[in-house]
Amino acid sequence: MTKLQQFQGLSEPHCVLLAVQYATESNVNGLRALTAFREAELPLELILSILLTYLPEELDPSSYVEFLNELGTDSRTPGEDPSTGLDLSKIQDISASRAKKRRRGLELVHVIHPLYAAEIDLDPLSHFLIHRARIPASLLSGQMQDLWRWLWPPPRDPMHRLCLGRCKHRV
Repeated sequence: MTKLQQFQGLSEPHCVLLAVQYATESNVNGLRALTAFREAELPLELILSILLTYLPEELDPSSYVEFLNELGTDSRTPGEDPSTGLDLSKIQDISASRAKKRRRGLELVHVIHPLYAAEIDLDPLSHFLIHRARIPASLLSGQMQDLWRWLWPPPRDPMHRLCLGRCKHRV
């Protein structure tokens, strides 16, 4: 049986566990092939949650921006040589029941950013980018908080919110 045939025979929990493995390893080629071939088992929000939770933040975004573009435009492609990124060794010995149990035990970051949950115009990819662009809380302590308050002071009147970004003077 070829690698692609084995790949096609994976269950949904196995696909999710494999996506988690690839994200942890920063295997963008493997993720790309997996999500292209098994799109039904790996919808956009699930893949973005896996990336938010397991893709190392130190990974240069230029290495996965094309993949994100494909996800965002719903034009998933397996890449030039999909079999090179595929490695089933980490999950092939996991039974179906064990894979289901591990899948249920995954604690994934929710794609919808809590601060922007009410924003109906934001798509899942926009929420993903907001998550990835966050400022660490440690930077918002002490002097950084003072700087933040100086740059964005609390509104003094209702017109302040309307004026932000459009007025030439500060309220």
